[in-house]
Amino acid sequence: MTADLPVQQDAGSAAGASGTVPERASVQQRLAGAVQDAQAPAAPLRRLEGGPNFLIAGTQQGGTQWLQHQLSRHPHADVVKDAAPFFSRPGRLTKDEEIQKFLEPFADGSKPLRGHRSPGYFWVADPRSEFSPPRKHDTAAAIRDMLDPNAPVLLSLRNPVERAISAYWRHFSNAEIELGAGIFQTPARLGIVDRGFYRRHYEDWARTLGPERLRVLVFDDLVERPRVYLQEALSALRVGDSPEFWDSLKPKVKVGNVGWLPQFKKQSPITAQEIAALHALYADDIRFMEELLGRELPRWHNVGRLVKQYTAEGK
Repeated sequence: MTADLPVQQDAGSAAGASGTVPERASVQQRLAGAVQDAQAPAAPLRRLEGGPNFLIAGTQQGGTQWLQHQLSRHPHADVVKDAAPFFSRPGRLTKDEEIQKFLEPFADGSKPLRGHRSPGYFWVADPRSEFSPPRKHDTAAAIRDMLDPNAPVLLSLRNPVERAISAYWRHFSNAEIELGAGIFQTPARLGIVDRGFYRRHYEDWARTLGPERLRVLVFDDLVERPRVYLQEALSALRVGDSPEFWDSLKPKVKVGNVGWLPQFKKQSPITAQEIAALHALYADDIRFMEELLGRELPRWHNVGRLVKQYTAEGK
């Protein structure tokens, strides 16, 4: 990478910069009063009947598919297998045939909790950012207007640096970027960098939906303490404990790879400089998540581990 790598902006104004992580309630209380300020949609949308009553909405490369599989084992919950986006596609939201197509998988109704997963939902554009597409549909507003107003929204978030690296390889495996392209040169429309600005995305969603509907889960817990991670999800869904569920779990986390991809990762074009630049770019977002959660996230600060794990020079 060259000297034109991005630098951290406005980090000095971030809460928690002193090193002490404030209580989660402090963030939630500040955001709760701003819900009424969310803008109304450009066109009226109809409330869905018989659709999902909870969402797994983000983030990409954050373990949402694993969460879908595990929750579907619960006797009171199911997450439909079709993860095709709906609320982020304005062309689908007002067409009767598209609405019926979206609702069909939920018609079974054999379980009281019906979930829909689309990890790409948690993304809010900022036209001032060079990493963001200039405009995006207001997904949170569509969810607010069309979904049960009490439906919980689960956000499984991963260290934004690792998430960007993982997204880079996923888009490479889909032939959407060239191997030699640096992370900061990837197309803005893919959101490889932009999706990691968690403060922007969360604050917008909290204003629109209300912070009480949002539950952040941490990918680190999924890997290290999968039962604790799942208990957090069940708590957000207000689902009672079930021995049958816990006995049926297969909590081992499998990281999927295209068969030929590992050989390219061994010669990774991602550099230590890029990783350090990403960490600096996301510093405010990491502190924000620590404040929101009321806990420290030490693995999100360990740049040396990331360099060793994800760069050719570190291996």
